[in-house]
Amino acid sequence: MNQLVISEPARIRPVRWGLVTLMVAVALTAAGSLLLGGHDALLAYRPAERLLGVAILFAGLANLTAMILVRQDRAGLATLGFATGAMPGFLLAAVQTGFDQAPRAALWLLASAAPAAAAIATLARGRRPSGGRPSETVLAAVVAATATAAVPLMSLVVGAYQPVTDAQVLDIKLRLAVVAERTGPDGAGYRVVEVRADIANIGKKSLVVMGSRYALMGSASEPRETRTQQEWPIAGEVATSLWSARYEMPRSESLIETGFDILQAGFVLDPGQQTQVNFLVNVPAGRVNTVRASVVLATAFADRLRPGRLLQDARSGQMGADRPVRSVWELEPTSWIAALTRRRPLLQVEYSIDTADGTSGPAEQGTFVETHVRFAFGHSRRELDAGHLPNLEMETFFGANYTDASLQLAIDGTRD
Repeated sequence: MNQLVISEPARIRPVRWGLVTLMVAVALTAAGSLLLGGHDALLAYRPAERLLGVAILFAGLANLTAMILVRQDRAGLATLGFATGAMPGFLLAAVQTGFDQAPRAALWLLASAAPAAAAIATLARGRRPSGGRPSETVLAAVVAATATAAVPLMSLVVGAYQPVTDAQVLDIKLRLAVVAERTGPDGAGYRVVEVRADIANIGKKSLVVMGSRYALMGSASEPRETRTQQEWPIAGEVATSLWSARYEMPRSESLIETGFDILQAGFVLDPGQQTQVNFLVNVPAGRVNTVRASVVLATAFADRLRPGRLLQDARSGQMGADRPVRSVWELEPTSWIAALTRRRPLLQVEYSIDTADGTSGPAEQGTFVETHVRFAFGHSRRELDAGHLPNLEMETFFGANYTDASLQLAIDGTRD
């Protein structure tokens, strides 16, 4: 007697294998979410990124829970779990597009495909005890719960990775004073000018110093006799010297002393914190009767910019009229989310010098008039060396900004 064997319909086997494959993909997505979320929840540098890590960790747990609920035929809760588990991919895509519109955003959306497909499949195949499909109430609850979780998460992403619209500056107060008189080896007289800079963070965010420089310029002020305003050549002097004074001849400045890194790169000023730097400069009394001090600091938000490995050190170069010196750092990512959604950026800080005629060619001693500090961001040394336009997206993300202060002092005559 032949035994009748009833085999599984052939069309059902691919469906089951497809569901198994889908569950394997969901499990891998859950493992990635647990690893990424667990790391950032514990070790991310910024509080907002740690909260995102907690959300991604929760999404990974939701995927694993949903896989268990599927085996218990609890379609409504399983659908909600898979829908929640799809959130990390959308979060990473939102961070990616908000930073540089990279094609990598499509990869993060693809990472959400497996949990999203599992949610749709579970909802479509789910059964109530009576044998029907999930009611509209269950479907509405799933959609509402998913939306309720998505809205605060997206707002958290916006808060953590949005560009800085109110980049802070430091408060710099300069003080100049003649504190001594000296005689040089050649018998020439010098006035010792003390330059003091009080630097304070009066904002609400901690700031990290990217670069800094100081300079002291001198000039010889010459009075002139101008009887009437008609004798005052204001138009021509403003055109050639950018300024004019009725009782003073236009004068040109020359650089007396300059330096950089008055505050070391990486130095952090917390809100309310202040520091002071001062230096003494010998000024030739016979040739200069007016001095001007200038201090510039380049800063960024300390919780967004973390200098890492130093690739090039400005202190190893020799600055000249046609030879700027540069420091270049790799910037450390503040979390694994940051590392995944952007290439590791580079920070370049350049120090340069101007000559009296505005050219960049070699200049004789005494014709230097000003020094500068400039920052730039890029993804590679080639991009930085090419001198492309400023990367405004990076500058606004890091909250990069300059603070400068300037003060003049007449060093001749009688003072109390």
